[in-house]
Amino acid sequence: MLDVPRMAKDLADQQNQYQNALDQLEKQKQDLGASVEQAQIDVEKAEKELSKFLAAQELDLKQKRAEKEYNEQDLLINKTRFERKRRLAGEKLVAQHEVEMGEANIKRREFDLERQRKDLELDEAKKASEKIDKHSAVDNAKASLERAKADQRRSKCNVRWARKCQHAKVQQNAGIAI
Repeated sequence: MLDVPRMAKDLADQQNQYQNALDQLEKQKQDLGASVEQAQIDVEKAEKELSKFLAAQELDLKQKRAEKEYNEQDLLINKTRFERKRRLAGEKLVAQHEVEMGEANIKRREFDLERQRKDLELDEAKKASEKIDKHSAVDNAKASLERAKADQRRSKCNVRWARKCQHAKVQQNAGIAI
């Protein structure tokens, strides 16, 4: 004999469970939608930071290279002047202390130029490292976006599956009740 009130109660309980599950899946869907939006914002932010960094980096390195080239040319001019003073000192037309000061000046400029070259090499290496870090940040943000989109797709599949299962249970229960 069929216990119709118990079956009706079980059916109502299943429908409540189903509705609760749908509500949870809907909330999860909304959360995942927000996660996708945030991940997209993070990707755009990382790409903008990379673009800004690359522009600033190029400008900074270009300026430092120009300064180095200027100082190299200035050193060559000073060496030429120094050689003239040395010849004039050899002919006793310029005091020896002026030649010594000129030689010290050349050595100082050579040292400064070498330090500038090393600093430029170091800056280029640092910028290359920072560039890799910025590219990694963009790649990580894109990976997070893809994970969020995949989670969102899985959630949509779960909702469809839950609806199919509930529909099958309702049909099964309807068949038993008949």
